[in-house]
Order: sequence, then C-alpha cells, then structure tokens
Amino acid sequence: GMNSAMRPAARDISSRRLALEVFLFFLFLYLLTASGRIGNRDGEAMFQVTRSMVERGRFDVPSESVLAASVGPRGAEGDSLSFATETASRGVDGNLYAVYGLGQSLASVPFYYAGRLMAVALPEVSPFFTTRFAVVLLNPAVSALTCAFLFLFARSLGLAGRSSMVVALVYGA
Repeated sequence: GMNSAMRPAARDISSRRLALEVFLFFLFLYLLTASGRIGNRDGEAMFQVTRSMVERGRFDVPSESVLAASVGPRGAEGDSLSFATETASRGVDGNLYAVYGLGQSLASVPFYYAGRLMAVALPEVSPFFTTRFAVVLLNPAVSALTCAFLFLFARSLGLAGRSSMVVALVYGA
C-alpha cells in the first residue's frame, strides 16, 4: 500500500542525510590534516591564475607574479617558487599563461573570495596568506564531496547503508 510507496523516498532522504554526514566527516578530517600551504609549482600556477582572474579579470599572469614567495601568516618571505620557468609560457600576445587548463583555477574562485573575507576578519594576517590558504582548501572540499558521492553511488547499486558507509570510509581513509 501507501507505506511501501513511501519507503524509497524515506530511503533517499536517509541516504542524503548520511551522504551529508560522510561529507562533513571527511571535510573536517581533511581540514584538520591540511597543510594550508601551496606546496608545489603546479598549485602555485593554478593559484596565480585564480588570483589574476579575481583581481584583474584576466587569465594571464602579470610578470611580477611569476616568482611567488611562499609566505607565513604575517607575510614573512620564504623560498620562492619559480612559476615562470616551469609552469608558464608566453602567449602570442607576449603575456604569461599557465600551462594548465582553467578548471581548477575557476573552481578556486569562491575560495579566493573566502580568503579575502578572512583577511578582513583577521587584519593582523596578510591577505596574501589568507587567499592562498583558502584556495588550498579546494582539494579537501572536493575530496570530501567525492566520498559522499561514492557513498550515494554504492547505495544506488543496492548496497546497504552500512556497506556503503564502509566503501566511503575505506576510500576516504
């Protein structure tokens, strides 16, 4: 009767709630273990493109940004990463462009804006640091979302909630 017709809908709601819990669990786990720093030239290149899109409305990277120092929360300079020589090349217009696609840089735009808001809330911390820190959080967020989607995928294949949870936990860990 009506009770059996409601079960799939209730199962969907329960699965979505559990998927949200999987997402939040892994998001917090990944945020707790994230370094908060851009650790390689590829990440630096993608950050510089995101920064250029937000700050300049352009996809190229200004030449003064190609040697980007890794900085601490108070702006202290560290070792610089050679963005120009390894991850950028000159376009036909003479400007520097990252050698990667725009997908990750575009996905990082909301995180960059969040970093700008953090800079307003934390005036003692360098805005250069807060935007970099926020952009680094894209990967933990996407990874946690992947765990949640994997849980839902396992449920859609007919696995029980507990088994689907195990699949997501093994993948995520």
